[in-house]
Amino acid sequence: MANTTEQVLRAHAALQNLVKADSDNKYVFKTAVRFKLAQNLRKTTPIQEDVDKERNNLILKFGSQDEKGNTIVKPENLQAFSDGIKSLLAVPVDVTFNVIKAEELGENQVSLDLLAALIEFGILTE
Repeated sequence: MANTTEQVLRAHAALQNLVKADSDNKYVFKTAVRFKLAQNLRKTTPIQEDVDKERNNLILKFGSQDEKGNTIVKPENLQAFSDGIKSLLAVPVDVTFNVIKAEELGENQVSLDLLAALIEFGILTE
């Protein structure tokens, strides 16, 4: 399924939240569900890392160091930086997720936001 990098980043965040909640024992998933979550997270992580690298490159390209040594985007370059980020988030990427059926989530009280995100990206089905 072709998505934009922005959509994959949102899916990545939703998957991270589920995995963290499971590891914190807020949710109890069966091993097969944990496996699917881990596989999906491994598919999105390189994209997240690439976006972070490109974002940092844009900061370096359009920024300068302040008095504390932090790199900040100059006000006169803010539009170019913003355009670069928008372009980066619109890049199409092909990620095929491992589908999880709703019943596999068991009796866990997964938030509506997380459920909606999983449905939006085809990770969760009925």
